[in-house]
Amino acid sequence: MIPSIYFLRWWFVDRAVALWEFWVGKFIVNTPLIKFFYFLMGVKLHHEVLIESFIREFDLVRINEGSSLQSQLRCRKFGPWNKDKKPTLRFRRVSIGCHCKVKGMVSLGAVIGDGSVVEKLAVAEEGAKVTAKSIVKGNPARVVGQTTSEGKQSMSHILGLLKLLWLIFELYLFFGVTLLAQYLWLYRLPANGRYTDIIRWTLLLVWFNLSSIVTGLILKWALIGKRRSGLVNDSIWKTFVDWAVDWHFQVAATGSLEAMTWNSRVWNVVLKCYGMDIDLSSRFVSTAAFLPSKVDLIKVKNSFISAATFDTKSNGRYFETTIEDSSVGHSVHFGESDSTIRISNSVVPPHSLVTSNIIQQASDLRAFNFTSLDVAWQEILVTTGYMVSFVLFFCSLIPPYEVWMNIFHNPQNVWVAVPVLVCALVIQGLSWTMVLVFVQYMAMAKTRYNLLSNFLYSMYATMVFAHQSFSLLNVFHGSPLYNLIATLLGVKVEGQALLFPYEIYEYSYITVKDKTIIDSSHITGHFVVFDEIVLGPCVVSGTMHERSYAANTIIASGESVPYRVYIGKVTKDELKRQRLDEELGNTIIDVSSFKDGKS
Repeated sequence: MIPSIYFLRWWFVDRAVALWEFWVGKFIVNTPLIKFFYFLMGVKLHHEVLIESFIREFDLVRINEGSSLQSQLRCRKFGPWNKDKKPTLRFRRVSIGCHCKVKGMVSLGAVIGDGSVVEKLAVAEEGAKVTAKSIVKGNPARVVGQTTSEGKQSMSHILGLLKLLWLIFELYLFFGVTLLAQYLWLYRLPANGRYTDIIRWTLLLVWFNLSSIVTGLILKWALIGKRRSGLVNDSIWKTFVDWAVDWHFQVAATGSLEAMTWNSRVWNVVLKCYGMDIDLSSRFVSTAAFLPSKVDLIKVKNSFISAATFDTKSNGRYFETTIEDSSVGHSVHFGESDSTIRISNSVVPPHSLVTSNIIQQASDLRAFNFTSLDVAWQEILVTTGYMVSFVLFFCSLIPPYEVWMNIFHNPQNVWVAVPVLVCALVIQGLSWTMVLVFVQYMAMAKTRYNLLSNFLYSMYATMVFAHQSFSLLNVFHGSPLYNLIATLLGVKVEGQALLFPYEIYEYSYITVKDKTIIDSSHITGHFVVFDEIVLGPCVVSGTMHERSYAANTIIASGESVPYRVYIGKVTKDELKRQRLDEELGNTIIDVSSFKDGKS
């Protein structure tokens, strides 16, 4: 029952684990260290398993020999919240058998039989029993076939040792890059400036990211080289090299710099240097989709790609994926295929699993039509915007620095330093929030329901992403303080709500109804097709379960299905009609029944 002392205990541990996942866990995922950590936390796992994602509610999880976990695993679920019933949080055990591959979502109470495969984007529902050697797909998951092999996977201890040695190498590389900065330019900074320390650490962070991009290029071409479609010659060394170069790219080379500049076409150039066939007209949301071990097999021309993932290996062969004049939605996965996957003149909806060609003969009228001058002008604007955002971020560091250095005079005693550090971090978070409120007002003051400036919006969206990623905002998820911060940012919270969002964008467009629960869901007031950004209100109510995606829509159902997509084109008139229906006690219809809606 919520609220209760038991919920408070769970909330405290869950928030601490979320903090650990971001600042520690992502560095050791898919290494022996994360297996050791989860073993200490109570997960019942065999030593020959692969953990490539995060686990919560540790004591309720069992993973048997030879299995790989590639999707986050949680063993809890919020119950509905209404006038007659308070919200609940229930827990059930999850068991994964031997030699399983879990790429999709496994809900609480599920049992996955030996040798089974849960495919990407599949959702094994609460209490599901997957029989041995089954292949399940879809939402909800259904058995679509049987595995033909034994399903056994090589879990080499040598590979684990190589990964640990690589982490040590990365530590030495970090210190080496820092020493090189000291030798080349750090000593040139003014020694007695009031904010020299802030400037030094900010420039060091940028320097490390830029240096890591260069070292990443050297590693990619020296260790992997040019990868082509054809037969795969798997070995422990090849598996290790792919993992090491990908780890360096994701953690060291991109990291914080990419989080604050992901709309820049500079990343197109970076990926092209890594071997990817991509033009400057194309846009994408995150470089995380394009790992160095896969980029040679991905071709993107004149297309937009939201957060997507790619398989490039199937049945012992590498295959290529080509995307031309197309727009790819959020969380699309390009799965295993026996031949080249080609997407042409198409719009791929969010949360789609693509395993074959999607080709439209006629071009979409919304497709990119940029000239070289257009691209250059856009990049000048975006670069200017990012320089301004860096300055604003720097300004948000000044108040906590003043607290640390000039009010508490750089405390050395740990009993003083720890509470002062917490205080400084909170002040920095509040300062950054105030900056974000100002930028949001500037970006959207004259663009409600009709976005006039993609440039301002790109700058705003990037700052929102960085704010949610690197501030301590997610520590307060599920608390009244987070609701207060969300309200400050523009969210309309109409009553009581439990908010544990994965991400929220366009705060001022979001309305959260009374007695709403948002659990690890993506809430936004926009959706994008090619370069067309559609902004509008997003109204959520009821219980939104894990990985649901709501964009510019109205959700009026009591409980949403996990991993479900709700996308619409809501106008002000429709929003007024929805409010009038509530006042009159009428049944509120789903956005999918609106004239322009789609889901």
